[in-house]
Parts: sequence; structure tokens; C-alpha cells
Amino acid sequence: MSRKRIRYIGPETMKIPTGFFCVRKEWQKASTQIGLFKSLDMAINCVDHNPEYSVFDDAGKRLYGRTIE
Repeated sequence: MSRKRIRYIGPETMKIPTGFFCVRKEWQKASTQIGLFKSLDMAINCVDHNPEYSVFDDAGKRLYGRTIE
């Protein structure tokens, strides 16, 4: 079984390029970022395997994942 490599842009990158989806615990905490995806489906798949994370769009809107209570 082959695994696909996930392109990672380090946590020091706060500005997300237009059209990308970021997987983080919190939008304000760039250091929690574990992935940056062009495909929303790939970002959702990453969160499904890491349920403590959420998918955010390039504007910081939570699209998928856990909610803050």
C-alpha cells in the first residue's frame, strides 16, 4: 500500500494562499497547523484522521471539524 505525501507549509506561514484549505486546531494558532491543501476533500480526510483539528479556508472560516465550546 503506497502512501501519498502531504505538502506541508510550516506554522510560521500565517497567510494562506487563496484557494487553499488549512488544517489546524485553531485559526489563530498557526503553530498547530498540520497541513495545507488545495483540495477540500483532502483536508477533510486529514481531519477525519485527526479529529482534534479543523479545516479553515484562507479567510479563517471554519469549514469542517470540531467546534469550540
